[in-house]
Amino acid sequence: MSSRILPIELTALARIVDELDYYQVLGLRPEAEASEIKRAYHDAARSLHPDANRHLKEHHRIDCERIAKRISEAYCVLRNPRQRKAYDVHRVEHGSPRLPLNELRNRVRATQAPTRSGQTQEGRQFWERATDDLSRQDWASAIRNLQTAVTFEPENEVFRVALSRARHALHDEKAPGGQPEADSAPHTS
Repeated sequence: MSSRILPIELTALARIVDELDYYQVLGLRPEAEASEIKRAYHDAARSLHPDANRHLKEHHRIDCERIAKRISEAYCVLRNPRQRKAYDVHRVEHGSPRLPLNELRNRVRATQAPTRSGQTQEGRQFWERATDDLSRQDWASAIRNLQTAVTFEPENEVFRVALSRARHALHDEKAPGGQPEADSAPHTS
């Protein structure tokens, strides 16, 4: 990671950082050695720390703070062998709460039994619509289609998890840190 990050890259990273798992946050492979984890953490922390980016506008410094917190969170878990092992098991068994939604969709299609993507024709129909919405990051449409799918299959954990993640993504998109630059223009009286 370079020592300077462009503001546009910072904004893009801030928008997706909560969807990334801890390895992705640090730019690592899951098989990374402890020394690689430490080096990746220090490189990321050095280039993305708010103090290293004081030259940026306020909203970009807020993005830096958010990203720096996720970098520290990732390092705290991955540097501890027991916590890392528990995290890896959780990632494998339950899916990471930080997985990108596109990857979730692909993983569900590839690894889950057909009943997990819908036991009823209606559930499958709305699940398919929702996965298309998720791939386009159309959170509002994905939420509508997932809510309908859950109506037909209230016990379907895949539908409920995807609904929760889509709601989280929509909330993050609407959060002050996720607003377009035009919204942060100074107001004149």
